[in-house]
Amino acid sequence: MLQIRSMSKGPAALGTVLLTGALVLLPAAAPALAATAEDHDLSLSNGRVARHGTEVRVWVSYRCDEGRTAGVGVFLTQNREDGPAAVGGAGSGQRPCTGETETVQLTVDAGKVRFHRGSASAAVALFISGPGTTGVTDQLSQEIRLRPRH
Repeated sequence: MLQIRSMSKGPAALGTVLLTGALVLLPAAAPALAATAEDHDLSLSNGRVARHGTEVRVWVSYRCDEGRTAGVGVFLTQNREDGPAAVGGAGSGQRPCTGETETVQLTVDAGKVRFHRGSASAAVALFISGPGTTGVTDQLSQEIRLRPRH
């Protein structure tokens, strides 16, 4: 059984729907831990556009109990007035939990359209699993700002 909890900030519903494709990047968590995104301190930074818009770096923070493993995935969508949207996703793979807040940097590669400075819709999923427990997935959707890398 996999429990899913979600939070939404801003009009990022499309990104949440599109996150389904990014979920393939991380293995589905196994056997239940009742928790919400607030319980795991799930948060997402603004992004840094790099390599002439071909990638965006974001930082995802979360907390999970020691002895479990966690993986995060992010999906970005940036609409353009002059053409198709820029889209991309990235995942961390499973990582051991320490009981403390963890921060991972994810590099989102642009598809056929480059990212640029401005706002983007972001959808983040946190997958937590552990021996003898039900896996849990927390989701967060929000608008973020993309800024040039400094």
